[in-house]
Amino acid sequence: MPVLGDLRILPSRAAKLFQASRRMLALVLLLLLAPVLAGCQEHYSWRQKLTVQVWTPDGLKTGSAVVQISAAIGDLFLGVGGGNSLRIKGDATVVDLGNGKYLFALVETDGKGRADYLAVRTFSKQVLGHYPGPDTEWNAFYSALEKLRATQSVPHKNYPLLVTFSNLADPQSVMEVKPENAAETLGPGFLLSSILLEITEEELTTGQVDRIIPWLDQLVGTIGRDQALPVYHFKNRIHSMSFRTK
Repeated sequence: MPVLGDLRILPSRAAKLFQASRRMLALVLLLLLAPVLAGCQEHYSWRQKLTVQVWTPDGLKTGSAVVQISAAIGDLFLGVGGGNSLRIKGDATVVDLGNGKYLFALVETDGKGRADYLAVRTFSKQVLGHYPGPDTEWNAFYSALEKLRATQSVPHKNYPLLVTFSNLADPQSVMEVKPENAAETLGPGFLLSSILLEITEEELTTGQVDRIIPWLDQLVGTIGRDQALPVYHFKNRIHSMSFRTK
């Protein structure tokens, strides 16, 4: 009986040992294959400072903000999902125009002028002589951009989306400010002077937008969500991360 009892117990122990071995083997294989599964990516990051200058009836007003951009080039997973991916961290540029009026140069919108591509469009000719093409050129550009310390005027066609509010407490009071005719929205005597982009080592700008706009964390989707607006209406391009990303 003791022998038979041992024979009944052994298969159970063997099964447990076998399962533990399989788990260990799977873990080892996962560790060995991790570099292959993860693909081959190169990572870069830099900080850029956007400065907006506006002529007002009271003189020149200036606002600036520093954001950090992280870039990844290459395959994500076994050759699938490769390419050029960028992420933004930081606040929109805010210009205090006086009398409770503010101008915002947004960091992330659905369309042109996103902060993550501003450096590419502003500095690619200076660094490479042309817009980057294949991955090798993107790697060269981002590697040089990390070391670059320079300031350039942002091409007019690449300006970020500029907005203001008639009532800062009401997101629906948002108005687009046309760079070529700021006075139409901001009022007589207002003129957009310049938008400059600098690659810098300065600290990130955080918190300035939250001190001005109280409803960002309550905004779900875009400002134009659930409204009968054209697809490409500017309100459909604005969401909470247009003002700051974390």
